[in-house]
Amino acid sequence: MENTLDIVNKHPELQKGFSWIMKNSTSNNLPYHNFNHLLTVMRYTYGACKFYELTEKDEKEMLLAALFHDVNHSGGKQNDEWNVRRAKETVTKFIEEFCSDIDSDEVCGIITATQYPYIIEPEDMDLKQQIIRDADLLQALEPNWIQQIIMGLSEEMNIPMDVMITGQKSFLMNAQFNTNWGIFWKENTWKEVKQKLEKLDKLYNLDI
Repeated sequence: MENTLDIVNKHPELQKGFSWIMKNSTSNNLPYHNFNHLLTVMRYTYGACKFYELTEKDEKEMLLAALFHDVNHSGGKQNDEWNVRRAKETVTKFIEEFCSDIDSDEVCGIITATQYPYIIEPEDMDLKQQIIRDADLLQALEPNWIQQIIMGLSEEMNIPMDVMITGQKSFLMNAQFNTNWGIFWKENTWKEVKQKLEKLDKLYNLDI
């Protein structure tokens, strides 16, 4: 998989988006919904764009949607309807100011697919929406997953760590992937994800 900064440098619109978020997003340093999460989802989204050989136009829309999908997130202070609405408002203003040739309605439609609990049924999503929803699940494959997911979401959601570990085991093992690309990741990595969560559960619950 390509380096994050190399992906960003493929499109001027993405370069501007990256720079804008670094300088302006209020959620860059949240425990989970931070800048790292945006870049992770963007990186996996790029892989799917190449897998499906999307057009340059579609790729730019996809990558901007991934980069902005949790921008200005509340970090647990608001529900996800509020978070997604904020992200869409932010990316719309960004597109109007810096890259008006991008279809902001299309980008916002892609972001809508990430709202959780999900408000778009799997059968009602187009390919781009399916891709971003699948990419949003793949934070679990990153080396920093304990810090990012378990500790990060525990803090944002104000949930005890043991409850979060149990909840993530249930959530990730029951996660539905929507694309052949996403199903490939699940078939080849989810057994390892399960094993890591089980090991973490045992370690966390040591009687010390």
